[in-house]
Amino acid sequence: MSHYTVMLKVSKDFLEDYDGNLESAIENMLAKYCEQDEDFFEFEADEDAENSAKESYEKNKDVDETFEEYATNQGYALEDGCVGYKRNPNAKWDWFQVGGRWAGMLPLKNNVPSDGKKGEKSWGWKDENPYEEVDGREKADFAQIQEVDWKFLHHQAYANAAKAFKEYQEWVDSGFPYSWDAHHRAYNLDCVTLLNLEELDAYREKRRQCETDEERESLGDEPERKFKYKTFKNEEEFLAKCVANWAFSAYSVLDADGWHAPGEMGWFGCSSEETDDRLNWDENFMERFIENEDPETVIVMVDCHI
Repeated sequence: MSHYTVMLKVSKDFLEDYDGNLESAIENMLAKYCEQDEDFFEFEADEDAENSAKESYEKNKDVDETFEEYATNQGYALEDGCVGYKRNPNAKWDWFQVGGRWAGMLPLKNNVPSDGKKGEKSWGWKDENPYEEVDGREKADFAQIQEVDWKFLHHQAYANAAKAFKEYQEWVDSGFPYSWDAHHRAYNLDCVTLLNLEELDAYREKRRQCETDEERESLGDEPERKFKYKTFKNEEEFLAKCVANWAFSAYSVLDADGWHAPGEMGWFGCSSEETDDRLNWDENFMERFIENEDPETVIVMVDCHI
């Protein structure tokens, strides 16, 4: 089971269809992606389920009970002689909350109040206030695009990236003394491509070709650490990559064109997208979903669970 961010884009016209009631508009947009809403269920045949049901039926059936009756009582669905399940093929969530774990994600411009622009914070925040002002800016969970201080988000990302670069350069200059995997997470550098898989694969192939432990030991373990990472050309390249990934993004977007995401979210925070897919998604997020949008479009940050 997983939580992830979804950014809803509610156009001015769509909101007017609901007489300006944002809550109703949000519920309508999300409805057809609900895992439990039977209005969107479709039958899906399942051969394994059918075999299991038939085997169980032979062992446990009551006198005069037909297979169809037994399978239905066991929670299976039947259609055209096939056994399976009824479910929503487009299901993306079974619970949602505006704000939630990502409460206060939108810093507003200095002259924009946050009154009426907040959902609820998740229990995980405990006594912490996710809506606390930052540098004089109030924070919200939904707002018009023109009300959000995008420049401030960019400046924040740049400052964090500059700090991260200093740490990264010290790591490179000192000869890769420890794994960056654990260290870089403090700066969310998992969003940056550090892997150089071709060199890493070449090194591992050399190890596979070694016939003795002595030969393998002679290769050392520094290449395993060093070759695993890309050394950026310069600070400018590093900062550009970080800022593009850090400034603003969400795992999914829901708008008039439907549901957009780099992959499918599964249980325990596991997602199907490849690293490059997520990188491209984050790097192009602002251009694709924000910069060319009507400034009066309302964006809503939603915590979805599946």
